[in-house]
Amino acid sequence: MKNTQLVCGLFASLLLHSAQAEVRDFSAEMPGRGSPPPRAVMLALWQGLAADDRQGVQHCLQADQQPSRAWMRYFRFFPVRLNADAAPDYIVLPSTKPYCGELYGAHIAAAWAVLGGKSPRLVYQDRMDSLRLLPAVEGWRVLQQENFSAAGAEVFRTEWRYQQSRYQPWRCLIIDHAQRRQQQVVCSTP
Repeated sequence: MKNTQLVCGLFASLLLHSAQAEVRDFSAEMPGRGSPPPRAVMLALWQGLAADDRQGVQHCLQADQQPSRAWMRYFRFFPVRLNADAAPDYIVLPSTKPYCGELYGAHIAAAWAVLGGKSPRLVYQDRMDSLRLLPAVEGWRVLQQENFSAAGAEVFRTEWRYQQSRYQPWRCLIIDHAQRRQQQVVCSTP
């Protein structure tokens, strides 16, 4: 009986620690180096990158006098759970050190989501000020992306849902803090 209680207690503690360890809020300025992902996840990111991001990384490699195989140094991988399978998925952000300016804007950064498992693949990519993981809808976590206007008075919020094998914009809002109002708008597709 005591052994069963001990095992149950350890298991509950492990679950609690795992739930607390998952990062749910992401931004360009967030600290952390991330975690090294499996090689297949890295390759899925590289193969799925938009052409301008891939060219930007190549430019940074040349500027830093690095070999082309060193492209991973410009990315940080954060393990998350996007769905209910057992494989970790990853939110990927550009590295802050070394810094590749090609993956950043004035106040935004690129962000990507890669599914892990047996067939890793890139399922989300865009530029954002912040990205938050929301609870699951139909078995998949919702991604909430925010982009702020230059003056910071407006927030452009997009909720992305997993549909047709990738994340797609589902609900888009413009939030005006100065006038304390929000307006739903038609989402544009990337």
